[in-house]
Amino acid sequence: MSPPPPKFENAREHRVAQRARFDHVYSSNPKYRMSRTRFVAVFALIAELNPESILDVGCGRGELIAACTGRGIKARGVELVESLCDGRIVRKGHAGALGWRTNAFDCVSLVDVLDFVVPGDEREALRECGRVARRFLVYTGGEKRGRMLDRDFVAQERTSAQWQDLAGELFPGATLLTWSTGKQRIRIVSF
Repeated sequence: MSPPPPKFENAREHRVAQRARFDHVYSSNPKYRMSRTRFVAVFALIAELNPESILDVGCGRGELIAACTGRGIKARGVELVESLCDGRIVRKGHAGALGWRTNAFDCVSLVDVLDFVVPGDEREALRECGRVARRFLVYTGGEKRGRMLDRDFVAQERTSAQWQDLAGELFPGATLLTWSTGKQRIRIVSF
């Protein structure tokens, strides 16, 4: 059984610890990336939405960016882990401060990101991603976790339904959708 997650004195301390953990996971495990099952489901949904452009927030090693680019979609990323950023296609940043203009992308995706947002920062993160999205905000959150990183690193206690409720509160005029395939549940905010 895993030890309980660490307690932090404040949100800043928690953010620093999250960044350090992500740096460690990506630098110590060159094969760490989105699961194949998750990737196939997310990419199928993105293809169905047919955006001209996408910003992948928390893009990791960029597998979704590469797939979208291969399909002719202008794709960019924002990533917390500096070693994964090239400054051109992938910029260093986080969900709460994207550094892009309002409505800059047809679609903004947050795949396996929200559960790791420090408590208290989730509204700002979703609001900022919604600001940059022109047509769609695609996200996952609140699902059962199985990977090493996920078990002892999740910062949020929200369920998938609670994330959907928060999206409804933050984007009252938007349409909220759920896209499911197999065990994959992906949420969509359509503006």
